[in-house]
Amino acid sequence: MSSSHPSSPSLSPSLGIRVNPARPSSGSLINGSLLLLFLLGLMVVVIDGYSRDINDFEENPPEGFEYVPYYGAFVLAGLALPLTLIYARQQKATQSEGLLLWLLFCTTAYTKDFAYMHVPGLPIYVTDVVLAILLLSIGWKKLKLLRLWKTFVGAAWLGFVIAGVFTLARSVHAGNDTKVVARDFAIIVYTAFMIVTGYVARDWQTIRRILLFGAAGATLSAVGGLTWFMAQPEQRRLILYGVYVLLALAGVVIAIVYRIIKPVTGWPIAFMLLIGLVLANARTLDVALGVVLLVFGVTSLGGGLKFSASKILKTALGLVFLVFFAVWVTYQTNAGQQFIDRVAEEFVSGVFHSGDDANSQFRFLAWAEAFGRFLAEPITGEGFGLPFIFEQSQGLDPRPHNTFLTILYKMGLLGFIPFSLFLSSLFVKGWQGFQAARRNPNAPYLHLLLLVLFGMCLYGGLNLLLESPFLAVGFWVLVGLIIRSWELLREGTTSQYDTMFPQGPGPKRLVS
Repeated sequence: MSSSHPSSPSLSPSLGIRVNPARPSSGSLINGSLLLLFLLGLMVVVIDGYSRDINDFEENPPEGFEYVPYYGAFVLAGLALPLTLIYARQQKATQSEGLLLWLLFCTTAYTKDFAYMHVPGLPIYVTDVVLAILLLSIGWKKLKLLRLWKTFVGAAWLGFVIAGVFTLARSVHAGNDTKVVARDFAIIVYTAFMIVTGYVARDWQTIRRILLFGAAGATLSAVGGLTWFMAQPEQRRLILYGVYVLLALAGVVIAIVYRIIKPVTGWPIAFMLLIGLVLANARTLDVALGVVLLVFGVTSLGGGLKFSASKILKTALGLVFLVFFAVWVTYQTNAGQQFIDRVAEEFVSGVFHSGDDANSQFRFLAWAEAFGRFLAEPITGEGFGLPFIFEQSQGLDPRPHNTFLTILYKMGLLGFIPFSLFLSSLFVKGWQGFQAARRNPNAPYLHLLLLVLFGMCLYGGLNLLLESPFLAVGFWVLVGLIIRSWELLREGTTSQYDTMFPQGPGPKRLVS
């Protein structure tokens, strides 16, 4: 697609990232290296899925520092790293981008199993190592020139980080468990992926590559879940963290409507992702998908976009057909029929009879516990490093299963207010930017990213999100892509505006 800029001079205030010039990317996004990477990934997840036993991880979950990943995550990571760096070189992208693509590909494919690969003997995980390398690739000189206070979004983010550092200092001074303090402070640390993405994603081609690798990894996750189901049909959930499958499915459907993806290519991918969503057997994912697509339809019809209501209706009918077709195909075996019956029973129980559903009741009790802790210290919160153990948690630390409540009770209003201002202003200014530049052929990417982030926020309202490395990465990368997309649409429409990042070249190559 063309990357021409909009001509309208009436734009809302900048989100705060200056566009840095980048070398032009070469050729198609899909080449031999990417195809080989995906084929090898398919082999890994298929073999891994068929070799798994039933895992009772929900009733007897190991502590985070004791979790042992499936070996398939190690194999995929080892095979994918050189191929992704080769792909980045062929695309004339920086190796910093290649490393970020590798992290996203493996994270969306293996989520927790990849993220919990760590340095032997130390609680230092692969996500932390990659973040440190990417920050070093940007360079200290550029990092210290960040002008976060120049924009409202940047200032709100900075306020959230400062509140987190204050909470860290309080927690250390109080003598809280150091390991748990470090785990909780990751809520702040992983916000740095927003900065990393802002520097790495310097053009539309980079944004497309990031979205492509995320969708490819999510598709592998769905295939892995399917092969695990074939081996162990009694397993209750075949994809434990299916949020990336959800986001990829919503993104593909939106991309089909926008003709970013041709229907002949998009619908088979959507079908595989839909199978993955069913295998994830998580009601929050099903509800979130419906809400995201509903919001897409409403914002599309009310946003003055060029496609008609009939096009949205046709896409909706196509998705409904896929749902019924997926159920029909699954129902052709006894194991599939039993699994679908279990999924339907749990969905009805959780959505329509939540008062009698054990999982729903646990969430309500956990939320009440978290809100009670917030009321005990509403301004500064209880701090980091205190396990979330209460009567119904059976001695475990499940955390409230609501990422926004976690921020509220751990950091109090001191952290919750700036985070809320940051997130709300990001959506408002992002939507204003999309509306102002909607005639730009690249504007659909901003609309898609806003909707995908909205879906992730819906998921975070009922689950862990910012507390977890493999989920926080996706959230903050999406935030960085939204900011960068808005700045790419806005570039050239005004002569001067405040920026979050200094001008100049992007990150240094990790490999010369």
